[in-house]
Amino acid sequence: MSKLWQDIVRQMGELRTCLDHTTAVGRAQLDAAAVLVKKARHVYITGIGASWHAGIGVQHIFHQFGIPAHLVETAELEFMCPIPPDTALIVLSRSGRSVEVVSVIGKAAQAKSKVIAITNAAESPLAQRADVTLLCNVSFDTAASIATYTAPGLVGGLLAAQSTDSLTDALVEQLGGAFESTNARVDAWRGEIRKSGWLEAEGPTFFLARGCSMASSYEARLLWLEVAKAASTSMTTSTFRHGPQEILAAGEARFALWIDPVRSRGQDLRLVDDLRKRHCALMVIGQGVTRDPRDLWIDLPAISADWQFLTDIVPIQIAAESYAMHRGYDCDKFTISSYVVESDGGL
Repeated sequence: MSKLWQDIVRQMGELRTCLDHTTAVGRAQLDAAAVLVKKARHVYITGIGASWHAGIGVQHIFHQFGIPAHLVETAELEFMCPIPPDTALIVLSRSGRSVEVVSVIGKAAQAKSKVIAITNAAESPLAQRADVTLLCNVSFDTAASIATYTAPGLVGGLLAAQSTDSLTDALVEQLGGAFESTNARVDAWRGEIRKSGWLEAEGPTFFLARGCSMASSYEARLLWLEVAKAASTSMTTSTFRHGPQEILAAGEARFALWIDPVRSRGQDLRLVDDLRKRHCALMVIGQGVTRDPRDLWIDLPAISADWQFLTDIVPIQIAAESYAMHRGYDCDKFTISSYVVESDGGL
């Protein structure tokens, strides 16, 4: 049994711990961070690697609550993008020590902006130098980010809700229930994925999604690279329909598609039908999806559409672990990458 699998199994319990901490013991810090967001003229969200992907989900929730927010990858923010004055800069980082993150803290100070840290490391430079620090309060993962990917996304979403006075007991209860229900399905999903034939499919791998699930599609690509040591690509579902579908002229491909429970559902299910006609291998992830024995369908527990990215990444985490085992790679360690990148340049 891999340590990565153990990280996946405990993830939903870790999210429940994170949720309880942020809305109880950590509530004063959450309130303070929300005040900074309310006072700011601009809201920027930044992260790198898995934290940037979590930021996609956080940005989506801010937008749904009516707060425009810019999402800029941390190295781009460091070198390519000015930080306007009166900005609330929300920095997502599991370690709080990445070289780009440390540099951006100083850049924000020079811009007279406020830094809100969302991190798992209380003693990190990010946590120590931020104006407000929101701790995720989860265990560190063995190698690839699992709970340390979803927990910053959860905390960032709770901050968006609190910044609009929308963090209710009903929302907290719904999220907690979704985490519990997802946890109950993990073993079954692993069995379905391993026996489906989806992992053995030939051709390129595509991850397609809309809305908050774009976070999951980009994180899926990273997991495919980090864990399975295999190439793939991710994009919005609409983008695939504007040119990239020409790849199908070269033969079959493997797809994972996330289905939004409310918006664009009919359009995306029609795309599933067309891909099936092209004999592509399909994994369809969504709530209330109607199973088709020809494909791999992952039915998610009920959760608000705008928070679905917190649970709909789990099937791909499982698939990445299984695919690494299938390809003979050790998914519990990095061979080239550092756990934390603390130097500029090079690999």
